[in-house]
Amino acid sequence: RLMLTQLEENGLEFIASWQPNGKSLIIRDEQALVQQIIPIYFKQSSFRSFERQLNKYGFIRIRSTEKSCKIYFHDFFVRGNLSLRQSMRGIQTKHYSKVGSTSEPSKASIPSTLCQVKPSN
Repeated sequence: RLMLTQLEENGLEFIASWQPNGKSLIIRDEQALVQQIIPIYFKQSSFRSFERQLNKYGFIRIRSTEKSCKIYFHDFFVRGNLSLRQSMRGIQTKHYSKVGSTSEPSKASIPSTLCQVKPSN
């Protein structure tokens, strides 16, 4: 959450941001995320490791029509609702698929234009 807030405050939404409804994480520039953002906030150094952490906490990847855009959803990952975050728990096994999020937003609720944010100059 802190990462997304700071990306937004610094005009870096073209890398990653909240979905406008505040219920999903959108990654628009995987390479920039790995090079500029992940080292600041996480111990991982690759996108695959970051993605495994999302899986470990029960995030669901939502398929986008744009291959360069990756969207992750979790019931307890909601913008401005810190009390829900306390319900998120990591999983200690290799089987992540059944834990975490219990619902998934419909793909129709995620327009592909969300992936098309450009850097602000």
